Amino acid sequence: MKKKIFLDIIMFILLILLMFMNFTGVLIHEILGISLFVISLIHIYLNRKFLFGIKLSNPNISSKLKFKVILDWLILISLLISIITGIGNSPDIFSFLNFNTGLWHLYFSYIAFFLMLIHFIINLKIVYRTLKIENIKSAVILTTLLVAILFSYLFYRDFIKKTKVTEEVIDDSNNSNTKEEQETLESYLRKLRCGGCGRNCSLFLPQCGIGVAKKEQATDDYYTKYGLTETANTISYKTGSYEVIINL
Repeated sequence: MKKKIFLDIIMFILLILLMFMNFTGVLIHEILGISLFVISLIHIYLNRKFLFGIKLSNPNISSKLKFKVILDWLILISLLISIITGIGNSPDIFSFLNFNTGLWHLYFSYIAFFLMLIHFIINLKIVYRTLKIENIKSAVILTTLLVAILFSYLFYRDFIKKTKVTEEVIDDSNNSNTKEEQETLESYLRKLRCGGCGRNCSLFLPQCGIGVAKKEQATDDYYTKYGLTETANTISYKTGSYEVIINL
């Protein structure tokens, strides 16, 4: 029993660390993700009787126990999908795959994280009894509050704030189209975001292969937008009846 509880705690801590890739860096993020995948398989093995032995159709099984079984399965499924899509979107260890599954990875990471929060809160009393924590009721309330704050912050950071930034970028792009003077390629790229993962890097300084590919596409869009033609050593554009050629 203690092994299973400590394993749950380790999985929960790993999942929290994985939500802060901007602090751990991409490589550490991927190593932690692989570790979580291995621990998830161990978790399935240790809980095989609980996961596979309980029949939900059995009328003698309580609703609470059925809920726990369903919750555990949903956590494992969403977690495994998150890990697989993360591997497919890997810019480092598995960069040769490059399946562009960043958004799926982000969505299923949050689904798994949210479900694991519910699982963790439901089992807090058992966890604190195992750890021999005094005043369990107060500890449960405080932990639940901290977990709710953490999830709210992460959700705001990766969804609400990102949406606002995207809208601002679109507004800036629309406004720039009305200006007579042409913006530079650098300022154009700085306004755009990758969106391939939770880091949401600027396309001016992409941090992975997906970002680099999107930067190249955005650069082509820039030249098309302003009627520029790029070659290996020159950039040319037409103004009135003249063609201006810039040597690089």
